[in-house]
Amino acid sequence: MDSLEENFRILRIRVESQAAPPAIVVVSAAMSGDGTTYVAAGLARAFAETGHRTLLLEANAGRPGVAESLGMRPIPSTCTAVGLHARHAGVSDLWVAALREGPADGTMHDLTARMRKEFAVTVIDAAAIPASSTALQLAHASDALLVAVRTGRRACSADQELLRLIGDGDVRLLGIVPTKARGRRVLQPASTPQLVPEVEPPARFAPRAGVGS
Repeated sequence: MDSLEENFRILRIRVESQAAPPAIVVVSAAMSGDGTTYVAAGLARAFAETGHRTLLLEANAGRPGVAESLGMRPIPSTCTAVGLHARHAGVSDLWVAALREGPADGTMHDLTARMRKEFAVTVIDAAAIPASSTALQLAHASDALLVAVRTGRRACSADQELLRLIGDGDVRLLGIVPTKARGRRVLQPASTPQLVPEVEPPARFAPRAGVGS
């Protein structure tokens, strides 16, 4: 059994224990290139293989990568509050859709309600929150937020801005998911569990500790 796939299965178990279906899980980051598509696609496939009807929603217009990660042709921008128009991904119980622009004012609730009605789990590959009001909207509307962090990069102002933005409201930050096994330590908010799908031992919640621990 591939160890990376198994790590995503363990990540799925931990997420599901905190956000029971029908659930919406947003995967975002502080800055572009931190690996949101990698995490979102792996987590969505882990949910789908258990028989959960799963939607993988591409909501990062600046860096669309879901289709490539699944070996599919590009996903048309058809997702609206009126209809998700999801396309089967060629993997059992996994569908994909794309949201290229933020929902019109007042329609976010309708969009998320439709996701919950049609799918047991929706995993959203979102843009970096400090650079996208849509990503922040989606995070507020979700049941859980996972933050992908490319280890090996230095902490920057975008990390602080991310914490400021999600700390201002009711965003439920479930954990941080490093997307490389080694590298320099990056900013991690205190009392936030760390989920590790790419290293051994497999994905787990790290002790609740701050950066200096």
